[in-house]
Amino acid sequence: MYRNEGEEKLTQSGFVFEGSWTEICQIAEYLKELFEAKDVSEKDLNDYDDWKPKPKESSEDMDKKTAKIASLNKKKFEREYEGNKKKIKNLVQGFSTTETEYDMSDKFRDLFQVVGEIIGANSLQFFRSFEEIIYESIMLKFNPKYFDTEELSINLRDKDNNRYVFTVNVLDEDLRKFIKKRFSDSLNV
Repeated sequence: MYRNEGEEKLTQSGFVFEGSWTEICQIAEYLKELFEAKDVSEKDLNDYDDWKPKPKESSEDMDKKTAKIASLNKKKFEREYEGNKKKIKNLVQGFSTTETEYDMSDKFRDLFQVVGEIIGANSLQFFRSFEEIIYESIMLKFNPKYFDTEELSINLRDKDNNRYVFTVNVLDEDLRKFIKKRFSDSLNV
């Protein structure tokens, strides 16, 4: 059972919690335990666990994590970037002077395609890092840190005097009922 000194309020779609950084970290951990108990998808659970506030982190660390999540999703060829380096090496080593022009043109086409993918991956990596810097430096100054999945939406907002507001909106009705029940039970203790 969860108990905390912060201010907790149930809402129509979840709950709002206000407290110190330590209290916010405790409520975030308790929420993870509820997700585990209700079998939230493994991907969402792992993503939330990576994002959630932790005692040894700061609000600025949360800005970085939120900016990273908000940046462009990696494209397939970016994930294959390392493999493309090996492909180039193999293609270059495969050139021989005994091959026909037709074989050579196929190999050159393959080589240029892989080089193009590497250039594209590098360009997107540059824009992604630029996007993260802009997001972290500008967008999060005016907006809360957030975490969204198909099942839930969580916001973390800085307030005055080292206070924070942690808002959880649960989109899945069964999960929302479960979480609200557990939180209402903890409020009545």
